[in-house]
Amino acid sequence: MVQSKLQQFKERIQPILILLIRKHLGLIGFSLFMATGVISILSWYAIRAWRIEKNRVPNIAARFFSRDATNDDFEEYFYFNRPEEEEKIQPILNNLPSGLFYLVTSLEGSGKTSIVKHCARASEGVLYFSVPSDPKGFSTQFAKAINYDMTPANIIEEYLSRFRLILPDVHQSSILNMTLSALSNACAYYKQYYLYSPTLIIDNFSTLAHDPHTFDRLVSFAKEEADAKRLTIIFVASASPLDIVRKISERSRLEIIEIGDLNRENAKRFFNLYVTDVSSDEVVDVTGGRMIQLVKAVDMFRKKRVNSIEDMKMRFLDEAYNKLVETNLIIPPKKMEKDPDYPVLPRYLQNGVTTLMKIYDSPTKSISFRELIHDLGDTSSLLLFNGKIFFRSHAKNQVFLESKSLELCVGEMMGERDTHRRREFADIFLPPPNE
Repeated sequence: MVQSKLQQFKERIQPILILLIRKHLGLIGFSLFMATGVISILSWYAIRAWRIEKNRVPNIAARFFSRDATNDDFEEYFYFNRPEEEEKIQPILNNLPSGLFYLVTSLEGSGKTSIVKHCARASEGVLYFSVPSDPKGFSTQFAKAINYDMTPANIIEEYLSRFRLILPDVHQSSILNMTLSALSNACAYYKQYYLYSPTLIIDNFSTLAHDPHTFDRLVSFAKEEADAKRLTIIFVASASPLDIVRKISERSRLEIIEIGDLNRENAKRFFNLYVTDVSSDEVVDVTGGRMIQLVKAVDMFRKKRVNSIEDMKMRFLDEAYNKLVETNLIIPPKKMEKDPDYPVLPRYLQNGVTTLMKIYDSPTKSISFRELIHDLGDTSSLLLFNGKIFFRSHAKNQVFLESKSLELCVGEMMGERDTHRRREFADIFLPPPNE
């Protein structure tokens, strides 16, 4: 009975199926072709993802041992051996698991990048990476720098973010988290294979201060790796109004290393390496030991941009004066004459001028950080001037003027010489000379 019913069903349905197949043969063939293509693509993606995942950790670990990991093509034309500063950096690069992460900081142009790169060349297992000036694509560039291969899922996500189906910030955050996770695994693999932990140098770190999420994530990652003693991270950053030292120092396991200027004798020796027919004593009186200003002075004399030391001094003083004008610590009389209703300086700016005078009058050309806060009222004013006018040394807990040329500029405005700077400055804020 059952077989007869099945036979009847088969006899009725089979002709209908054959008719449908003949009528829609093209559609069925196309559907099978598409299904086969989709299955093939998914299989290829799955195999590729498996191969990438399998080789990802060894590839990242190998990046720490590659020849170009520290940018060996970097030209050290103006590099000057600085044993005292190198001794602060070199022990960190000996791959000893100290359980710390580091911040190398100084004013811009002090030579910290050159010192760090110079020390890194003599060490193994060190990877150098400089944050791009535009931090929007930091995650992708960082992933590329450490040999992190993007999986098919990352690539699909990339295209979705381009069409705004995924927010670009969310995509970058996703890449950063996956990159740091892979980096952590690679460091554990590297330490197990080579028996010591690698070191990662992240230069120009102050650029990321404008991206709080990435900034905090990297600092947290550095602390996690320091706790596990898998990876030693060295952040290199210039002092800036954002005071990233204060933001990072809120974390434990941090050690701050400050790079200072050249001492007077070394500054003279550096200048005499490139210019011999000019008095290095008089040049260093203007530039101090700041590397970037010494290089600028060398460039001025070698390219005949100035005819005398007095011309060079005027250029540096004008540059320092412009910094004071930009921060509104100085308001040129001409500007006030054009606008009689020019607003009175805020109290914190007037206090900033008082602090300038106090630092200049001090025998050490500095005041304590506590005294500065007392004068300015709070730290917000310091954040405005830090790295531009003032510089806080965290090691000494003292506040200095930003450069020797700025110190000379303030001295000229406070002195008895009848100069245009003296007149503009004194008429507004200072009593007449000798009072």
